Amino acid sequence: MILNKDIESTRYFTIPNYLFSTNTKSIIFNDGSSKITAVDWINQEDAELIIKILSESIEVARSHKNQSS
Repeated sequence: MILNKDIESTRYFTIPNYLFSTNTKSIIFNDGSSKITAVDWINQEDAELIIKILSESIEVARSHKNQSS
């Protein structure tokens, strides 16, 4: 998933990151119990491109696995 970090809020402060950069997105893998940040501080277009490439790679791997079974 693409995580939007335009505004980050913590218990102590709020940071409007979009004021400083357009690279406010992160790619996160979420398996339900934990989240792993794979790519951090990129723009929306790059994040969407990376997600597309990863999705296509997963589909190719699944296709090869099904063909060999």
